[in-house]
Amino acid sequence: MKYKVQAALKISTAIGAGAAVGLIGIMPFANTMLFENSEGTAVLSVFSVSILFSTWILTFSGILQGLGKVYTPAVAIAAGVLLKYGLNEVWVPRFGTMGASAATVAALGFISLILMIKLGKAYVKMLPALFFGKLALSLFAMSACLQLWLRLFVHGFSGRAASVPAALGGTAIGAAVFLFCAARLRLLTDEEWGLVPFGTKLAGLKGKNWIGKQKT
Repeated sequence: MKYKVQAALKISTAIGAGAAVGLIGIMPFANTMLFENSEGTAVLSVFSVSILFSTWILTFSGILQGLGKVYTPAVAIAAGVLLKYGLNEVWVPRFGTMGASAATVAALGFISLILMIKLGKAYVKMLPALFFGKLALSLFAMSACLQLWLRLFVHGFSGRAASVPAALGGTAIGAAVFLFCAARLRLLTDEEWGLVPFGTKLAGLKGKNWIGKQKT
């Protein structure tokens, strides 16, 4: 049970962070592709952070319910809704849509923090710093490749037609680079990769564990 809980935390953190950072990286073109112009890109980029917090909330809630703490997620979410309402009252009149976006992220972060604390008290140790170091390297590599890819379209292409291959191509490239780096850096153990779709194939890309042994 303890191993599966740790594996769920690691996988959800990796996927949530990768999706959030990747979406922020392609947001200028994704925004144009979906809404014809790039207005509001900053607001959507801030809102993208909610992907990570939402992933954590779903994972933490499932684990806590499995441990018998059925009402803890409901109480945490209710508190988050109240915080969201209060922040909206203050931030939206002052900052507009950016205030609403930031309020959502703050509320989801607050819910995640409550569930994380409850989960830690109930059962589970938090993830090791080495995991977050490897995750940060993978995210940095993905972001760097995305910036190089998107600059090709900035210099020579414009408009909604160009944003489609830029956004979709960036999605594929970002995901490929992130997963490749995660595999090479041994972000997950072989057993944990086995819990991810096609994870066993990705585990075959792992390199020498030159960063250090990953705690499980």
